[in-house]
Amino acid sequence: MDRFSELNAFIAVVEAGGFSAAARRRGEGQPAISKAIGALEKRLGVALFNRSTRSVTLTDQGSAITTARSRWSTRWMTLITK
Repeated sequence: MDRFSELNAFIAVVEAGGFSAAARRRGEGQPAISKAIGALEKRLGVALFNRSTRSVTLTDQGSAITTARSRWSTRWMTLITK
């Protein structure tokens, strides 16, 4: 799996609020999303989500990536709309 796909899976989980919901939105199986997130976490060497049987929340590192992505998206939109 490439880095872009892993990051897209991360974004999907954040936006959907969970692995199963992200999989449904993307038309993929939940195991594919879990595999992508696992690969991204391994690549980065950090956990991005706190997982329990009932909820998924961002770790501090996951939150930092989400914040950085928001800033980058805002800058990108500013550049392409000028």
